[in-house]
Amino acid sequence: MGAGALAALVPDLDVLLTRSSDPLYQLELHRQFSHSLLFAPVGALVVSLLLWRVARRWLSRRELYLATLAGFFTAGFLDACTSYGTQLLWPFSPWRIAWNLTPVVEPFFTLVLLGLAIASTVTGRRVFQAVAALVVVLFLANGALQQARALKAVGRLHEARGHHPDRVLVKPTLGNQVLWRVLYSADNRLYTDAVRTGFWASPLLFPGESLPLVNLERDFSSLAGSRTYRDFQRFSELSQGYLICHPDFPNLLGDGRYAMLPTSLKPLWGLEFDPEHPNTPPKFLTLRDSRPEVRQHFWDMLMGRD
Repeated sequence: MGAGALAALVPDLDVLLTRSSDPLYQLELHRQFSHSLLFAPVGALVVSLLLWRVARRWLSRRELYLATLAGFFTAGFLDACTSYGTQLLWPFSPWRIAWNLTPVVEPFFTLVLLGLAIASTVTGRRVFQAVAALVVVLFLANGALQQARALKAVGRLHEARGHHPDRVLVKPTLGNQVLWRVLYSADNRLYTDAVRTGFWASPLLFPGESLPLVNLERDFSSLAGSRTYRDFQRFSELSQGYLICHPDFPNLLGDGRYAMLPTSLKPLWGLEFDPEHPNTPPKFLTLRDSRPEVRQHFWDMLMGRD
């Protein structure tokens, strides 16, 4: 299990692939070829060869390869269960699969799996592997259940507003499957609300903000053909079309899917551009607002305090 756990970490080394002249290069390659189902057998072979000198005391070549192969496959699958998007079908499809069942970082889930992996490696007992598999199944099943509850709860809010959403995105917030961010588009606007599902209590709604959705052809036609416009098109694909202008920075095009608070439409990251120099590469900025009042607001919603 230890070899499989190590192999599962290798695909995320793609974050080291950067290009200073291209701010979107790393974003496009992250969770791309290294996470695809087609690449898994090749990646597993490379890792098993690197681990062979150490692992041959306990595993045959076949056992080591199967362990690293399982690590690669499960890494891609679990990443697809988060909200970022994983190109499992690369190079046949550019579609970024995101089932939005679990946050990218979930401390409790991660620590439990890490403990089980260590226990299995140290003791050699397969029961820990079975328990780990059961934990994963239960965790993802809970994510699907809570996601469905959040979607049903916010549907009543849509009806009260008289909206007929074009599309709806329900995703967990940082580190939990209790507080959910619900995005939907209607009448060329993007809306966000928060839903606390809990486990036994009725879902609690926290109404959020709305902003106009960006239409590149309509809003940035003057930049057509420029480097900035081409980067906007790439960024739109990465953001699944959830593009908004930052409410505080008019020259910053943001990914509306992510914000520090689930009720906010202040993007967590985006492209800062200079309209006077459209052929200058935009800057990719991360705008984390971790002020105490922001953290407290998030905590209040997570705890169900209105």
